[in-house]
Amino acid sequence: MRRPAIAAATAVGAAGVGSLAMYHPMAPAGAVLGAALGVYVFASPFRALLGFMLMLLLRPADIIPALAVLQPAKLFALGALGLWAIEKMVRQDTSWARCKLDLYFVWLTAALVASSLVGTDPGTSLALFQDVFVKIIILYVLIMNLVTTPGRAATTLTTIAVACASLGVYALQAKLSGQATIEGSRAGFVGLLGDPNDLALCLLMGMPFLASAVMGTKGRQRWFFGILLLAVVSGIVSTQSRGGFMGMGAAAFILLREKVKSRGMQVAILAVGMAVLMAASGMSKRSSGGGEGDGIDESAQGRLDAWMAGARMVKAKPILGVGYDRFADNYPSYVTNAVIWGKLEAHNSFVKAIAETGLVGFIPFMAMVVLSFRSAFRLRARREELDDPLERAAVGSLFPTILAFFISAFFLSQCWSWFTFILLALIAATERSMPAAPETRGATS
Repeated sequence: MRRPAIAAATAVGAAGVGSLAMYHPMAPAGAVLGAALGVYVFASPFRALLGFMLMLLLRPADIIPALAVLQPAKLFALGALGLWAIEKMVRQDTSWARCKLDLYFVWLTAALVASSLVGTDPGTSLALFQDVFVKIIILYVLIMNLVTTPGRAATTLTTIAVACASLGVYALQAKLSGQATIEGSRAGFVGLLGDPNDLALCLLMGMPFLASAVMGTKGRQRWFFGILLLAVVSGIVSTQSRGGFMGMGAAAFILLREKVKSRGMQVAILAVGMAVLMAASGMSKRSSGGGEGDGIDESAQGRLDAWMAGARMVKAKPILGVGYDRFADNYPSYVTNAVIWGKLEAHNSFVKAIAETGLVGFIPFMAMVVLSFRSAFRLRARREELDDPLERAAVGSLFPTILAFFISAFFLSQCWSWFTFILLALIAATERSMPAAPETRGATS
């Protein structure tokens, strides 16, 4: 009974693949490769989670609009969630990963819903919550329950780094080919990463891990990660993002401290390196201000105006704010200048968080950030407990990563993005996956 069914399915599949040749000679090969990759990825909930992250980072539906119908990110999200649930049922495993962040994440989720209901546009806020923040909830749950070892943390960061390197190559190619024309000379990507500052923030998710891997590995591995690091740094340079440069400099300083003991030498190396990269970026050509001239440029003044508008929103609605993702709608009512610069955004993740959700949402958000900084700092101190150099690089890079990320995010409106919550959940999951500290093992033995 099974053989005829298999034969029929094979025949149908072969006919379908063959028919693709009418559209492009390479289409059948692409379909077969895609099917094989799909089988490999969806054989494991962890690999499906990595696929979900790749879809969020590389934005295939934004590059090829025809893929938007398939909603690849949602497909991978539901696939990973379903596979994980099936695996739990088969094993009759009712355990659930827990950490200190959980309470604040639930509190924050409730605050976002409440702020949406009482905000200035409940319908739009709730629709966006369902479309965007539900993905973040799935990401958080999956990362917490599937990143169960330092090895998986290293695999996750390697996946993110490879995606970041791909984005870096895209940005560099745009720069070299003269296609980097945002504000005159800046490179962006597509969709959510079309803003050069947002692209730089995304690239910062991979830079510290790659630098740590280069310093901690040998041979072919070092060459592999070195090439990826060069691509990521080139991408950040191509965006001409001042926040990206500041984040990269902060991460580099933390990493330099391990290799260079002299504080003066650390500062000198960092200063020269950043000066060379900034000169190579051509930042002075930015139409929004490249750091030359006197006074405050248009970009900086626009941020100050946005922050003041956010402060007025908090004063007007301190408990639940103006509503989830409603800062832009309310901005014109709270800004005093006749001319509004750039996008109607907060240009600061913390201002956006408190303005949109009030103290009820800002408190759990800040608690998650502070706890994650503390966890990442502790993990860096414990990295030598691991034998594998790539695991040490992954665990040790989380602190410079979160430091670089939030320095850049201070100038961006990314508090509710999956960038942020991938990082927070990964830090919590990695800390949970670490073996017990030596003193703990001694006390329990």
